Amino acid sequence: MVLAILQPDREFHLVESDKRKAAFLVEANARLKLPMVRVHACRAENAKLPPLTAITARALAPLASLLPYAVKFLAPDGVALFPKGKTAEKELTEAAQDWHFTLERFPSATSPEATILRLSDIQRAKP
Repeated sequence: MVLAILQPDREFHLVESDKRKAAFLVEANARLKLPMVRVHACRAENAKLPPLTAITARALAPLASLLPYAVKFLAPDGVALFPKGKTAEKELTEAAQDWHFTLERFPSATSPEATILRLSDIQRAKP
């Protein structure tokens, strides 16, 4: 929602499986009057979304579990931005066993142990 406030002319799709949290997002969006925000009250695997230029997820799942969503929802030149904590290196090592991607890292402003991962060119590794 913060990104939508900062860029009100861009379309945003918010996916939230918790019905209470989804209702909050719908109400907040109505009060903020952000016509380009769509709230999808469903699990990510059931979401019907257009190809997206960027996706993000905070505290949802380990990186290896997030990457299938990234390839499902991202447009060909899209990027995934995933905030990660002190397990980032372990998650990258595990994900690299089954996935190829271009990685950039950015320091987090919230914690010295945290980082923001920017992944592009995400592809499942060939067996």
